[in-house]
Amino acid sequence: LRYICRKFAAHPSLTILISFHFLWTYLTCIIVFVDHLYTAYLLSTMKIFLKRITIDNNKFIHIQASMFMMSFERTSMFMMSFERRSASLTFRTYERTSHFYGYKLTGAHVLIASLFSGALYFTYGYDQKHVVYCTVTTPRGKSTQQIVAIIVFVMEFWTIFTFMRLLKINRKRLESGDLFTLSERYQISENIRMMRIILPV
Repeated sequence: LRYICRKFAAHPSLTILISFHFLWTYLTCIIVFVDHLYTAYLLSTMKIFLKRITIDNNKFIHIQASMFMMSFERTSMFMMSFERRSASLTFRTYERTSHFYGYKLTGAHVLIASLFSGALYFTYGYDQKHVVYCTVTTPRGKSTQQIVAIIVFVMEFWTIFTFMRLLKINRKRLESGDLFTLSERYQISENIRMMRIILPV
């Protein structure tokens, strides 16, 4: 991450958002990996058929932790689209803006992700008290899960559309032949470089 930010000279606000995105992705991978190892252990020892899981005590351990991290991961990309949009709209002065904007966007994405995670957590559950293993979706919170899924889909669509649109706009600016100052051309070039990096993600 430091190598990428140093090589492509990303704006401090974007660096902050990317750092948190990498953190959520890293934690998600660890949580999912540990949970899968635990499931493999239960299957290999046949304990998954003998040990019934109490929903109230184990739902966070088995499912909610990974769902929390995925909510943070997706909303961080959503906020990156706003940061890059600001960088493109105010490219003449954005280089001199404070990194505090990155912290504000980070706070916003943590708040949104917390609301999503809280809604999923408090509506998660089964009609029966015990089940063999927790699943991602449950009968009790089906409507809430569908609403959250739709909102997340719209956010991801907006994110991809915004990145593609901004990449096209900045390329046109750079190829237009208009007279830009060195600082402005630097910001436009940075926008293009970072869009090329972020889009595949």
